[in-house]
Amino acid sequence: MVKMYGNRLSLCSLCIIRWNSMQACFASLLRVQSALQMLTKQSHGDDEFPTALSVVLRDYFWQDLKRAERVIAPLSLASYRLQRFKQAPQHREELVACVEQRWKKCE
Repeated sequence: MVKMYGNRLSLCSLCIIRWNSMQACFASLLRVQSALQMLTKQSHGDDEFPTALSVVLRDYFWQDLKRAERVIAPLSLASYRLQRFKQAPQHREELVACVEQRWKKCE
């Protein structure tokens, strides 16, 4: 990453429970796409290289990841707002209704 970006970056780890954690994880991967691809190309021949990681060289992986990040971005925003409105429960009900309505449109 230092070669590619001039500094060290870290990846956010995935948390199954929160939409905003998942969105942050996806966005983090997308930000370091070039570095991951370069590292994979350099390490691909190593015996200890996990073959499952070769997926970062496939265009479909990044296209699907971008699409998934865009889909959950509104849910992530709603999650942040719900966390912020913990102190104001009257707004929480309105927000939950709004998210449920949007979700039905997606289905």
